[in-house]
Amino acid sequence: EKLPEVTKSLRPFGANEDKSLSEFQVELIQLASQLNGDHVLNSYPDIGKTMSVGEANRP
Repeated sequence: EKLPEVTKSLRPFGANEDKSLSEFQVELIQLASQLNGDHVLNSYPDIGKTMSVGEANRP
C-alpha cells in the first residue's frame, strides 16, 4: 500500500524558537538525559524547564 503524497504543510509557518517547551517536550529531554547518564547531575530535576524551543534544538 502506498501512502498519499502530502500536499499541504502541517505547519504553514516556521517554528517559534522563543516559545517555552511544553510539559511533554520537557519530559522527553529528561528521558534523553537519563539515557545519556546525566541523571546524576544536580541540575537534573530542573533540566529543560527553562529552555526555549531554539535552545532545545541546539546540538
